[in-house]
Amino acid sequence: MSIEIRVRERARRDIQEAARWYESQRPGLGVEFLKEVKTVFARIADNPRLHPRVYRETHRALLGRFPFGVFYTLWHGKAIVIAVLHSSRNPRRWMERT
Repeated sequence: MSIEIRVRERARRDIQEAARWYESQRPGLGVEFLKEVKTVFARIADNPRLHPRVYRETHRALLGRFPFGVFYTLWHGKAIVIAVLHSSRNPRRWMERT
């Protein structure tokens, strides 16, 4: 049984900014990034506890092809995506959002 994925506005902006940057590097790469994000969202929906906790109740799912992590919490049967950030970013960026 899949659970609902809710993406906070700041996380949505993270995704859009990264997709635009990848698209500027090579046409079509931004679309590939978005597909990878959707794949990870589906994996989270199907098995939300699969990915390890990295801080308190926050889990992190890594993208396969791109060096990004999807940070999410579980709340009332939903996965709440709080950030989608490059792995070299300071962890405080997503910790401030929890």
